[in-house]
Amino acid sequence: MAKPVERGEFHDEFSEVAENFCDVPGLTVQIDTVVDGRFRVDTRGRGGLLHFAENVRAAGPFTNVDNGNVATSVDKVLNKDLKVIDNGDGTLTVILLATGNATLYDASGKAIGRNPGSSTAFRPALERIPTLLATVILIPHRARRPLIR
Repeated sequence: MAKPVERGEFHDEFSEVAENFCDVPGLTVQIDTVVDGRFRVDTRGRGGLLHFAENVRAAGPFTNVDNGNVATSVDKVLNKDLKVIDNGDGTLTVILLATGNATLYDASGKAIGRNPGSSTAFRPALERIPTLLATVILIPHRARRPLIR
């Protein structure tokens, strides 16, 4: 059974101006984003290795600075460690699930674009160090069967 180590919530807001947005010459867009999420860290298995999980919602308008036209993006993401393996050489192998969806709305609130998301598993190589900071190298993991159908 998983033993909770830490859990919490986070909130962040940021803005940026993107020139030549989507490679369109002269298109300047103001992007304002609000990110809210929850995270959980727990230990599992005989070795008590740490497993991480987070649910994130990022939303905000994309505003054309020349004419004021707005489209709003809402993204929902789940990232979680499916399996953590101690390789015995100072490194960990983590099988990570990253999935979610995104919807783009026009100024009236009508959905004008959807990305239903996909299930992706990664096997990053992590150096095991006490501060839990690590350099992550993403190596595609080919599952024998889909994680989510």
